[in-house]
Amino acid sequence: MSMQGTVAPLGRARGGDSKFLYSSISFFSEFCPSQWIPTQRTEGDGGDSRTCWFVALAGKRHSETIQQKVQHYVLQLPSVKVHLRPPPPRYNGTKVALLMEERSIKHLTPLLLHTIYVLPPDWQLLYFGSAESLAQVNQSIAIQHHQTDGKLGLKVAPQNASYDAKEQRNRLLTDVAFYKEYLPKAEWLLMHHADSILCANAPHDLNDWLKYNYGHWNGGGGLSLRRVSRIRQVLSFQSRQDDQDSEDKWLTDRIKVLPNVKLPKYEAEKKFAVEGVWDEKPMGIHVPSSNDVLLRDVWDDPERRKQILEYCPEIKIIVAMKLERERCQEEKVDEQAEAAKQAEIAKQAEAEKLKEAEQRVEEEEKKKKKIEEEKQEKEPEESKPSE
Repeated sequence: MSMQGTVAPLGRARGGDSKFLYSSISFFSEFCPSQWIPTQRTEGDGGDSRTCWFVALAGKRHSETIQQKVQHYVLQLPSVKVHLRPPPPRYNGTKVALLMEERSIKHLTPLLLHTIYVLPPDWQLLYFGSAESLAQVNQSIAIQHHQTDGKLGLKVAPQNASYDAKEQRNRLLTDVAFYKEYLPKAEWLLMHHADSILCANAPHDLNDWLKYNYGHWNGGGGLSLRRVSRIRQVLSFQSRQDDQDSEDKWLTDRIKVLPNVKLPKYEAEKKFAVEGVWDEKPMGIHVPSSNDVLLRDVWDDPERRKQILEYCPEIKIIVAMKLERERCQEEKVDEQAEAAKQAEIAKQAEAEKLKEAEQRVEEEEKKKKKIEEEKQEKEPEESKPSE
């Protein structure tokens, strides 16, 4: 639908430039029905044609009056000055989540994007990777957008940050030079491995844990919150020797003996992250990829597995799973055999319980019978007359 309009000047408003009123009245000639029958309404014509043309004709007849009224009210508007300033920086580098992963694993880009959206607004995410893995994630338009926004930073990982060379990584994270060069402003650091996930349904976020000085918790080193100033304090007077404890345990053992250190209690630890200790609503989950099987205390219980998948469905990003149609027939047969075996075990257990219950009833009956017999034996003796 084409629209032809007339332009009427409004004059100069106080403190402002000339403004113009754009009125488009002639478009009614196309908007309204082409035929108007005063004594009849046509159903389905999209509206009342008589009203439509009345508005059009009245608008044309009183357009000058309308323009004068609008100009009068525009002149009553106060003068407004707009000062355009760049917004303050959203991130100051004091709160950083760090993911170091040189391998080009398939779930890397989805994991980075998920972490970005779950992190609190004032936290940045740094990803240190190899040239190959950086090229992989940089193909994502969403990744590029978050780099421009400043939420995400991508860097080539230090040479001794290899995932496979654990001792080299232990040395890196216990070297004060690493924090000075790569995290110069960081006060809070979330170590986030590629086998960890933050749960979007969690009732807590990272900022709720800043009252503690260090967090080597149920998530282990793979998902842990650390206060960098405390790490610097330890490294100022102690050095880790090669092949000692892993970096997270080594730092924890030393930070917890510093003066004025506040560490979380066990109940609080459980709510930070789940690895080998169960909690119903953790902030995150760490599934160590170095293990061939999932930790039994958490994953062996079918009800717990179901609860995890309902509460934190994004765990599927880091845990290899197969759809039903993708599973091999042998796997299905094995599962059916295992289910049958478990059902037989449960049946036997139930039979044992029933047998034990029957034995208890039988023993109770024997006791009652014995008591009754003893009672009957005593009654004749009591009935004999005393001499």
